[in-house]
Parts: sequence; structure tokens; C-alpha cells
Amino acid sequence: MARAAGAPGQQSEAGQRQQVHGPAGQVAGEHQREPERERGRAGDQSQIGGHGPENSASALGYPRAVRGWTRVRFQSLFRHRLFELRHEQLERPEEGRRREALVLDAPAWVNVVAVDGDGQVLLVRQWRFGIGAPTLEIPGGMVDPGETPLEAARRELLEETGYRAARWSELGAVEPNPAFLTNRCTTFLAEGLERVGEPVGDGEEEITVESAPVEALGGLVDSGAIRHSLVIAAFYLYERRRR
Repeated sequence: MARAAGAPGQQSEAGQRQQVHGPAGQVAGEHQREPERERGRAGDQSQIGGHGPENSASALGYPRAVRGWTRVRFQSLFRHRLFELRHEQLERPEEGRRREALVLDAPAWVNVVAVDGDGQVLLVRQWRFGIGAPTLEIPGGMVDPGETPLEAARRELLEETGYRAARWSELGAVEPNPAFLTNRCTTFLAEGLERVGEPVGDGEEEITVESAPVEALGGLVDSGAIRHSLVIAAFYLYERRRR
């Protein structure tokens, strides 16, 4: 995925128009801009980071102004329920510059910090295919079509732990990796827990439910017992709420 950050494109016009077969054998050809997808799931970034005059320098000496790129066309290389891989052609017409990027268009994700009346946080341990090993995390997953993030958080908590929560509040959202991912991950705090059954997962997961005191979360991160970046981000958002 070294090209994901948008290395200058050297692909020929014929290569740009090459047809790619998806998993079902259907051809995914070159597409023109789709304004409704152009906005992405991460929201409008144009107002982020406005500190001082546009041409002023940052503390490191770099110019503050960052010029954007316009997507003129894209090609869908692979589609799956988890994401769509796109090859994008970008340009700055005023400068006559072009480049390419690989983008993973993923659905929104959610994380749940579930805390019971004794100050214990529910944790789940499950196998992760990316690293080929089990990880210790908190309940979470993707937002299914037609769901709100809160509805997805309620579903994931029940599926992965067998618990329901009486009180819910949003802690914040992060962008997992804006270099090539389009989505956001929203973290919710779940309180007033009640166990109503056994964890069932999504039919493909093998999950064990554990717990740890709130005060032990930092130690689990420091020791490397928890290394999932989105879980660590969720703990940060939760700690800020507690202050």
C-alpha cells in the first residue's frame, strides 16, 4: 500500500482504461466524478487547521497553506462489503499537475467503552486476520447500511458481550487513517449495563469477554496487552470525559 498516499502517476492512458474484474466477475470500468461520494464520510475538511494568515509559517518552518487536489475520475478495482478499493486520478488544473492515489472507501465504524457499576470495562479478545493473532479490544465494528452509529454501537455491544446499556453518550470521533481511508470511527460510552445473554458475534467471530478496572487501562496499553490504535484512541476520549 505504499502508493496509497498518492505517488505521482506514471500509468499510460491505456493502463488507466484497463478493465478490472470484481469478485463476482463483473467489470468495474473507469468512472467519472460522483459528487455525492466526493464529499466522503469524513466530512468537510476545508475549515480544519485555520491558524493565522494563509501564507504564514508553522512552528517547524513549513508553509501553513495546503492546496487540495480535485478528483477527476476513478476506477473501482475491488468491491467487498468491508470496503471498496479505488484508483483515483487527481489534478490541480491551475498548475497543470496530475497525480494518482489508491483509496479505501470504508463504512463508518464504532467503538464502545462499556463501564459497569463497579468501574469495570468490558473487553473482548478475538482473532485478527491482519496480524494473524488474537487481540484484546473493546466492543466495536462497522455501521451497517440503514443504521446510525448509535444503533450500530448498541448492536455491537449486545453481539460481542451479551450486554445492554441503559445510558449512552458519544465521546467523540477519529479518522482511522486519512492517508487512504475515507471513514470515521465514533466512540460511545455505555453505562448501566445489564447482561441479557451470551455473546454471539456475527457468526464468523470467536470472542471471549473479559473485563478490567478503569484504572488498569493505561497499564494494559503500556504493557502492550492492548495495541489496537482505535481502542487506544477510545481510551483517550474516555479519559478526557472523566476529567
